Amino acid sequence: MDFLTIRFISLVVALFTMQCYAYSGAYSKSHRLLPVLLTGICIYDFYEIVLAFTHENHVFIILEQLLFVQMIYLALHYIFDFSHAKIPLYIEIIGFVTLICSNIFILLQHISDNPMFHYLYLLFVYVYGTIILIITTLFSLTRRIKSKRERYVAGMVYLAFLFSVIGIPFRKFHTYGVPVMSMCLIFACIIVLYLLRKGYLMDLSQELQENLFHNNNVPTILFDGEQQYLQGNNMARKHFTESYLQNFQNFTPEDELLKYGNHFYRCYKKPIVSRDKVFGYIITLADVTEEQQTILSLSQEKTSVEEVARKKDNLLSLISHKMRSPLNVIIGMCDSLLHNHTSNLNIDDSIESIKASGKELLSYVDEILISSGADASVLANDQSMQIGTSLLQEEHVEPSILFPKARVLVAEDILLNQEVFKNIVKPWQFTIDFVENGEQAIAAVNNQSYQLIFLDKMMPVLGGIDAAHIIRQICDTPLVLVTADSTDHLQTDYLDFGFSAYLSKPLSLASLKRIIETLMPVEFQEFSSDDEDGIFIPEDDQNAVLELYCNELSSLSEKLVTLIDTDLSLYRTTVHGIKSSSKQLGYMQIGEEAEILEMAAKLDNKEYIKNHTKDFVSHCKTTAAQIKERMK
Repeated sequence: MDFLTIRFISLVVALFTMQCYAYSGAYSKSHRLLPVLLTGICIYDFYEIVLAFTHENHVFIILEQLLFVQMIYLALHYIFDFSHAKIPLYIEIIGFVTLICSNIFILLQHISDNPMFHYLYLLFVYVYGTIILIITTLFSLTRRIKSKRERYVAGMVYLAFLFSVIGIPFRKFHTYGVPVMSMCLIFACIIVLYLLRKGYLMDLSQELQENLFHNNNVPTILFDGEQQYLQGNNMARKHFTESYLQNFQNFTPEDELLKYGNHFYRCYKKPIVSRDKVFGYIITLADVTEEQQTILSLSQEKTSVEEVARKKDNLLSLISHKMRSPLNVIIGMCDSLLHNHTSNLNIDDSIESIKASGKELLSYVDEILISSGADASVLANDQSMQIGTSLLQEEHVEPSILFPKARVLVAEDILLNQEVFKNIVKPWQFTIDFVENGEQAIAAVNNQSYQLIFLDKMMPVLGGIDAAHIIRQICDTPLVLVTADSTDHLQTDYLDFGFSAYLSKPLSLASLKRIIETLMPVEFQEFSSDDEDGIFIPEDDQNAVLELYCNELSSLSEKLVTLIDTDLSLYRTTVHGIKSSSKQLGYMQIGEEAEILEMAAKLDNKEYIKNHTKDFVSHCKTTAAQIKERMK
């Protein structure tokens, strides 16, 4: 292969490398001088080929030498640029002056016979070539590059320059210097091709920035310094039309929230500033549809709540008005009894009137609690006292069947509820065993035969539902679930837990009668006489029940504060007991407050419990004190 063929191959490789670089889009600040150097190699090879064909030594040797000097000068700058090293200004000036002098020396050596100019040219070439080799080596060996990719590229670039620098001495001092130089340039171009093929000459940070912009999930728009539309990213073009994006050039902070279709967007505009000059603007559009829908929903809910509150107020006002009539009857009849009690018939008629009016009053109270969900705090303490008494003196539900030989187990952890239950079931004449939790109920069933078992849903140690599962494996005695949880759906699900009946608190005598007389075994039944007294709790027993309620209200509430941090489960059980006994006697405000605290304990909301327990305890003690004062 002759020298011309090698030069031609070098030119083809250099041109191919230039084409690959142009079509790769591998623009990078670090390699921006690389296409200039590749162009220089192409021209250098072209000059060599033309020189070989024309033998115009005088012209092309001058051009070749001039080009060679420029390439060496650019190579030095490329190394500094690629290595992110800034050339001091004085060195830049010295280098540029030296370049100009070298160009002058090249011209002078061809118009003068003085060999000094030729040696000065060679001095520039070899001194600059040596500097390039030294700097490249130092940067490759000593520079601390964190990226493995950057270290690899730096090594390959060093290798390419090494081939180029090696060819310099052969160019002037060896017969085969020209083809050696061409071969070195071919190897340098092949290294550049390899780096292009692997994508190592791409500006990674620039690529990442562009990728971040176009693939960002937030619609983003770019404007120039004159606020003219440049482009929008993929997400912006997906959700908006191009013409709509262009309208953002008039965007102002007052328009930061906008609606497009069924979506709401919050707009943010930020200037792009460099060297105290605004070069453009970037606008991002955050989708806040869900946030706006939540605000709208809350607004509608607020309006709805206010409307419900207004209706409740109207209903309470109406019910309050209706309650006055039966209360006037009760008070009037009581006055009549106090001043005129000679006639038994009149007394009987008056009692019937009081009874009917009391029932009417209680039906209105039920309507308040069920229909409007109103807080029982609308009733005064005196009214609560009257309701509690009336619940203890509920209408005379006469038992159809008696069970004097039957034995019933009641699992209830609140002593007051035990006392109330004992009093209201007296007419059926069965024996009652009370236990305070599910474990005690299981032990009792193992030691005694029962005809009916009542299990409270929530008790300490073991609740009613868990206890029922074990008891059902021991015996087939009918089980009754008792609960004060208004949120439960056990009215339809109690059969799935092994219960035969469901009883809600406050206890209903009609429900108790149905459950007792339906579930109690037939062999224990005895029919009552016609003159059997109905269910009526004497006044002394009423006072005993109320006194028991006051004592338990005080003692149980005092435990709550210490249970917050020690046993939240027991706290929930204790406050549940206060709720059920309070509602049983008609003290609904205490019952509602207890129910809220019970729910908070169920949700482990200690912050709410800590903030409200002390006030609740104080309310319990005040209520107990007021009841005792009225009992004197």
